[in-house]
Amino acid sequence: MLAKSAIALPVPGFARPEQVEDNLGALEKGRPPATVMAEIDAVLKIAETA
Repeated sequence: MLAKSAIALPVPGFARPEQVEDNLGALEKGRPPATVMAEIDAVLKIAETA
């Protein structure tokens, strides 16, 4: 979800500091490829209509 916008940042709930560190670690990997983002968009679109 972090790759959807350079200025928008979702703030999910975390129960432990380790969860924050794990999720922020994803930032080090950079943005997912466009093909992966297209798959995510397709899944979210299906979920919206379900």
